[in-house]
Amino acid sequence: MQKTSVMIINDSRSMRLFLEEVIKSFADFEIIGSYFDGNLALDALRTKKPDVILLDLEMPNMDGLTFLEKLSQDQKYPTIILSNYAIDG
Repeated sequence: MQKTSVMIINDSRSMRLFLEEVIKSFADFEIIGSYFDGNLALDALRTKKPDVILLDLEMPNMDGLTFLEKLSQDQKYPTIILSNYAIDG
């Protein structure tokens, strides 16, 4: 059976490491890339084709929504948006 490939895009090193550990604990999943910057991830998508992307909303240089807008029309990937952004209230 083929594994589900996952790309992680999150500027928080601790969050990337956490997500990597969780994903590695499932035999049916594999990580094909882990990036701290949306620009690096866009470059990687020229050669890597993940089954799903785990995407942070709040990142420097390029936020998650801008990343999604920059994907070309033929690059449609199921995407789960994550954020550890918190507000008081």
